[in-house]
Amino acid sequence: MRRIRRHGVLAAATVAALLTLPLATPGAQEVIRPDLKTISPVFDGWYGNPDGSFTLLFGYFNRNSSETPIPVGPDNRVTPAPDDRGQPTNFLPLRQWHAYRVGVPAGWDGELSWALGVPGTGHREQTVGSLNPIYQVEDPSGPGAPAITGLPRGAITARAGEPLELSVSAAAADAKRGELHVRWSKNRGPVAGRVEFGSPGALATTATFSAPGSYELRLRVDEHVNMGGSSEEHHTDAFVNVSVEE
Repeated sequence: MRRIRRHGVLAAATVAALLTLPLATPGAQEVIRPDLKTISPVFDGWYGNPDGSFTLLFGYFNRNSSETPIPVGPDNRVTPAPDDRGQPTNFLPLRQWHAYRVGVPAGWDGELSWALGVPGTGHREQTVGSLNPIYQVEDPSGPGAPAITGLPRGAITARAGEPLELSVSAAAADAKRGELHVRWSKNRGPVAGRVEFGSPGALATTATFSAPGSYELRLRVDEHVNMGGSSEEHHTDAFVNVSVEE
């Protein structure tokens, strides 16, 4: 079983290159516009759960320098159906690990594909997840991951253009061995809806929405553990659903 360590980035990139395949869609051979670069989905591995079920981990590499919205549909779909498995519809720049998880039952022996294409590029790529033993990893949110408390219960409401106050607490699994890194981001929501955070790297912040609609915000808290020249990362994701009105 592989441990999740950042000094394995090169190996992970090699795996990503093997698992990410361009789709033969119309226009796939067209030159990508300089202002619209591709996003590669990545299968980050799988782990087993105590009840005998399994969880598949998926991430991505966004080559654009800014956040890129892609709604669920032909350019952002999971197969077999349903197309929507809770994957992001807003993509942050650069390599994002474990962007979402898909649970599969005990005894499952299939494949799950995730295809991504930036609208306007005429290009899509896909990655395939399975329970191949070489991709087994430990649960990055298992023992050793930080704890998040104080999350809102259910969806909360906000008004477009008005700051919404957000405040939670987080504690490291072992305060002596690592430090916490915090990041708020828009995970899902309207394509035209932007979210600006007052302090995206703080547990207490504000979020201002540019347009009405239903949003899902992600709070990721990483705990980096120094291990004599290398580092091991555990993280916990929390989600806040916001209904934004005019």
